[in-house]
Amino acid sequence: MTDLTERRINPRLAGHGLVMMIGRRVFPIANISITGLGFQGSGYRENEVLTVQIARINALEDCVPAVITVRSVQETMVRGEFHPTLPLMRYIIAHLSEITGADPTYPGFRRETTTKAGSDPS
Repeated sequence: MTDLTERRINPRLAGHGLVMMIGRRVFPIANISITGLGFQGSGYRENEVLTVQIARINALEDCVPAVITVRSVQETMVRGEFHPTLPLMRYIIAHLSEITGADPTYPGFRRETTTKAGSDPS
């Protein structure tokens, strides 16, 4: 029996409606953290660098660019590590805030909401 140790610094949470886009291909995200993600896909190699977009499945135009390095490949699951950027971190933290119900400490990390002109946002 193999004793697996958790190597992740940050826990990964379910993707809950996020997808990863490479060109015109869309891949469901299984789990995500501020340091990396796992997505359903195949045909990639370890240490391959991918330029992608992370988006909400119900609003593909609400996306953020990302670069990942593939760290592990299984039959139908690929895990990658992000090359971090501030816009990417903000996007992920806002998403994690939505799915957990916990507000981020720093208000700049909340997802922007739009209100009609002249309406009261409260």
